[in-house]
Amino acid sequence: MNLRSILRPIKRSLLSRGYSAPVHIFLEELKVGIPTSFHPVDGSFLVNLSFDLELGLNSPFWERGSVEALHLGKLSKNNLLPTLSFLGEKEVPCNVQIVCGLLDHNFITSSFLSDDQRNLITKHDDLFQFSQDEHTALAGKNVEVGIHGFSHRRFSTLSQKEAQKEVTKSVELITDTFGHSPRFMSFPKNNIQYSRFLSAAGINAWRGSRQGVYSSGEVPVGLWFAPGNISPRDLACILKEIRELQPQGFFLHLWGHFTEMNRNTLADMVTVIRDGGFSFTTISNYIES
Repeated sequence: MNLRSILRPIKRSLLSRGYSAPVHIFLEELKVGIPTSFHPVDGSFLVNLSFDLELGLNSPFWERGSVEALHLGKLSKNNLLPTLSFLGEKEVPCNVQIVCGLLDHNFITSSFLSDDQRNLITKHDDLFQFSQDEHTALAGKNVEVGIHGFSHRRFSTLSQKEAQKEVTKSVELITDTFGHSPRFMSFPKNNIQYSRFLSAAGINAWRGSRQGVYSSGEVPVGLWFAPGNISPRDLACILKEIRELQPQGFFLHLWGHFTEMNRNTLADMVTVIRDGGFSFTTISNYIES
């Protein structure tokens, strides 16, 4: 056990009631009231599990370097099938937003890639595409597939033309691959830009960057769903506080990546959610119900 792991619970106990800082801020916002009409008012308590699927096309691929990109890509690859298999077995609906370049066999020819990035993709091609088994799992009846950009570049770094192409190309690839068009988007790094292009492409909802929602189609950001941010014990306490603070009902968006959540940890979380009196839903099922 290193010094950081020893000091973390002490710091959290002193500064944020034992929670991570994001969770503490979330609960404090609930206490003062979140100005949004997005949440249910019929006494329903709902959880949406939302995973951004990047494999090798993750943030380090663009921003930090190949070693970390490959490490996270392998974690994601290793967790993907066991996680989706578990959710299917337990009949837990979920959202999965795909970096759609992973579906494009010609992605390596993209003009925005450097020679080093092309070499990395060629050498580790399994981390930049899906196997047949992975395709089948993503097409499962409990999975609602959405988009997480085409390349996973931050939209704030793109021109208007580039951003529009990222959206339209992603929608085209999802539709061609899975036989239906996507209706939800999570922006890379929750870096929201050019959201006006979404509705024209058939996307009627996207993950916001705040709890209070001020525009139609924006889903409250909820909480980062990662063991380092929320433990099963934390989650049980969070759900209890939500029911006390929002007795009229609540929609909790829990989002993360396949790098962070393995099958065993997810199983514990699913049990806590169900024991806490919350039901699972997808974004579209909630918005369209």
